[in-house]
Amino acid sequence: MIKEDNMSQNLQGNEGENPFQSNLNPAYTFENLIKSSSNKFAYEVAEMTAHNLGDRKNNPLIIYSAPGLGKTRLLHAIGNEILRANLLARVLYISSEEFFKEYVQALQNKETDNFREKFSALDVLLMDDIQFFSNKPATLLQFAYTIRVLIEQGRQVVLSLDKSPLKLGWNEKISALLVSGVIAEIEDTKLRC
Repeated sequence: MIKEDNMSQNLQGNEGENPFQSNLNPAYTFENLIKSSSNKFAYEVAEMTAHNLGDRKNNPLIIYSAPGLGKTRLLHAIGNEILRANLLARVLYISSEEFFKEYVQALQNKETDNFREKFSALDVLLMDDIQFFSNKPATLLQFAYTIRVLIEQGRQVVLSLDKSPLKLGWNEKISALLVSGVIAEIEDTKLRC
């Protein structure tokens, strides 16, 4: 899904000018990704989201597919596009596992207010592999609280997972929150052959 000849291209000035640590890989931009029939809808809605932050129609944006088909790269492309337009945007890419670790640490250190403040101050939250929360009910509730607050504030939320959010089996309120925006699948073309 990445164009090889553009891998070394770097966004000018993203890191270093914005004091907020985004955790983005600058090599993953829309220009460096290949749009194909398997990812066309996800690619286009990702681009639209990067240019229409917080639009209720595409918030949250959920991108799902089997592993290795480009979900993470699309998350990074969205973040890099946003930073290209606004170097001071507070964009955070984080894996669900890292979110879990930070939340557990906040609980242990009695710093949950700081944890919540960090996430509620974001302009854009890009979170990978949210299926990780399936067996972590307390973290799942904090995750749902976090994305609800961001969406209510008009901030953008983009999430990825390895299956349709309808197949997660999470409680009704959290499921309704996830499916209230746009759901985009990246198809595995090998499975169709």
